[in-house]
Amino acid sequence: MAERKCSILVIDDDEAISGMLAMALRIDSGRTTTKRNAEDALAGLGDDTPDVILCEVDLPKMDGVEFVRLLKADERFASVPVILMGHAKEPKGHQADAFLEKPFDPLDAVDVVERSVRRRVS
Repeated sequence: MAERKCSILVIDDDEAISGMLAMALRIDSGRTTTKRNAEDALAGLGDDTPDVILCEVDLPKMDGVEFVRLLKADERFASVPVILMGHAKEPKGHQADAFLEKPFDPLDAVDVVERSVRRRVS
């Protein structure tokens, strides 16, 4: 990102993917935090709201689609861009701002994050 570094939350139960994304996003875009499930992510949101969230669709317990639904229903977090990621086709009727189909190039994730942040601040 050119002018301002942003905070990014990556939610994925696959440590290899979350680690790869965290590294790519940290280098190019800003501070990155990872969580292994949606419940932990929701619990931590009150403390430090990220500028953008990347969330796996297929998570244990609460899936990514439900996470996004709960997040967007809360006025404190409704404007936070959320990018869903998954191996399957894009879920119908989700409320996320974008979808990345796995596998994807980490630079594609960086590009989607940067566009999401630019849209939010403009």
